[in-house]
Amino acid sequence: MLSFESITLDTSSVRPSDVLVKMVAAPVTALDVAQVTGFAGAATSFPRVGGSEGLGVVEEAGSSSGLKKGDIVVASKGGVGELF
Repeated sequence: MLSFESITLDTSSVRPSDVLVKMVAAPVTALDVAQVTGFAGAATSFPRVGGSEGLGVVEEAGSSSGLKKGDIVVASKGGVGELF
């Protein structure tokens, strides 16, 4: 059984290279399904943070990030299943 959990992150101190993004959309991809079902030996350890793609809006940006509040960003990163 899958469930979703809301967490609260401490955003009181954004480092110069940090970017806080409010996610607007994140698809469920074939890779996500494979990880949950264990298809082809995919990792199935839980709890797990799914997804490797998405669309978001910058809420707060560190001074050296190159981004600013309100910028629209596309998330596309390896490291699926990790909370950064």
